[in-house]
Amino acid sequence: DDQKGWLLADENIFKNINIIENTGIPLGRKNLIKNGIATLQNSLYIFKPYKEDKNYLYMEYNNEKYKIERAICRDVIKPNKLKTSEEIEKLTEKIIFPYNIKNRFASVMDESFLERTYPNKYKYLLKHKDLLLQRDKNKDKKYKWFEFGRSQSINDYGKKLLFPYMSNKPYFVYTNDENLMFYAGYAIYGESEIELKIIEKILKSKVFWYYIEHTSKPYSSNYFALAKNYVKDFGICELTKDKKVFLLKQNSKDKIDNFLISKYGILV
Repeated sequence: DDQKGWLLADENIFKNINIIENTGIPLGRKNLIKNGIATLQNSLYIFKPYKEDKNYLYMEYNNEKYKIERAICRDVIKPNKLKTSEEIEKLTEKIIFPYNIKNRFASVMDESFLERTYPNKYKYLLKHKDLLLQRDKNKDKKYKWFEFGRSQSINDYGKKLLFPYMSNKPYFVYTNDENLMFYAGYAIYGESEIELKIIEKILKSKVFWYYIEHTSKPYSSNYFALAKNYVKDFGICELTKDKKVFLLKQNSKDKIDNFLISKYGILV
């Protein structure tokens, strides 16, 4: 394919892949798929507080303890570790976020404002300024020394399905926390909880994993890449209202798999 490259497989697999990709609407056209934030120095910005109070979060970095103003921190999670929605609270961390937010648009703080308003956070980052300046070594830096190394995803909000860079199973986890940031993973954004939970059921199915096993980049221990380029062409089948209700209420994986295999009309 002059767009996607080679697919080497026997005739039955090729036929199934062709059916899947031409069923319904491709995931990448139907929903927004985004990469997580990129600070380029996660260990400095992201932490799990060992203590907290009304105004401060207490963190440890390189065996030294610091207190950081709560008001400059946001919740963040790592999809690469996440497998179920029940784990979200336990795995949620804090991220130092040196940006002003207005109407859900983030703009980097002035250094003088940062020093004056959040002195603890400023002293902490200033102490590690040399480390921050090493980001993008030998390249022209287009960002202030204390802000993230990339601006990607700092303005992304909404309900979403979180999923990892690579996996040996289809882990897709729904969250309605529109403000939750994420790193080391991806998210599929949607307009409604129902829409995303239906997509979640489809993507956790045998049909989707069959598609990934035959089109994605393989790693050791049966792990496969789940990058946007590998999932965007998967077709999301159209469903009647009754079938949507069936999927939302059904908890039996076998029944969901059998329904979707029949719906897509493939031989797995």
